[in-house]
Amino acid sequence: MLKWWRMVDWREHARGSRQRKALLRAPFAGACVAALGAATSAQAIEAVRDANGKAVCLPAAEVMAQLKAEGQQIIAAGDRLSSEARTSYSNVITARPDGTLGNILEGDGSQLEGRASTCFVVANKLTNIRLNDPSNPNIPAWAYVNVDPAVAKAALAKDTIGRAGVHNDRLESVYSNGYRVVMTANTFRGDGKTLGPLVTFRVDMDDAEKLAGVDFTRAGGVANTMFNLVGTKLTTALYDQINYRAAKASSGQNGPKP
Repeated sequence: MLKWWRMVDWREHARGSRQRKALLRAPFAGACVAALGAATSAQAIEAVRDANGKAVCLPAAEVMAQLKAEGQQIIAAGDRLSSEARTSYSNVITARPDGTLGNILEGDGSQLEGRASTCFVVANKLTNIRLNDPSNPNIPAWAYVNVDPAVAKAALAKDTIGRAGVHNDRLESVYSNGYRVVMTANTFRGDGKTLGPLVTFRVDMDDAEKLAGVDFTRAGGVANTMFNLVGTKLTTALYDQINYRAAKASSGQNGPKP
């Protein structure tokens, strides 16, 4: 059985259409099936803040145990970049196979240094998670947003966050530069119930440093790059979840979207 979060090199995974087709035909790993069953009675992990409103870094063992109890798996991880310089922490992205729940976590470890995180901050909770095999050269239709281009350009002119662009235009631009979408998902706002910005997680298939980016797109169709990663790793669980969804779709069952 595959480990629930073993890292793989996506370029190695992308070599040869025969391997990719075999992967998509393969039965879904038992770890994910078990995870789905375990998720029904678990309560979603939540961000914790201290008396001053600062996010609390929760013990790694506690966070990992809770995620597994929720049926979540790590699908990607990398070291955080700030102004193109490495920071002292990393980001981890998790998801349930059915796409209903996931998280963006901030840890104090490093993928590049092989240093495990001792604690994690729950930065964002995710839902409506869609996944894409980054060896697919085409932009998934669901990665676009349905916003009038004129409305998006007007919103862009008023943007105050920075590192911004019209979502659909930026998507096509990054694809021309070697990036591929791995995931889109909705965040939750502060109340934990109302849907917030759309998250797009993309990886650079051509870059030796394994760069990745996370963009947040708001209702006006403006995408802001919230952070970049280096030394990014995709996990076997990501591909297992893609297989699971493909199997559901091919069998005609009501399953998660890709």
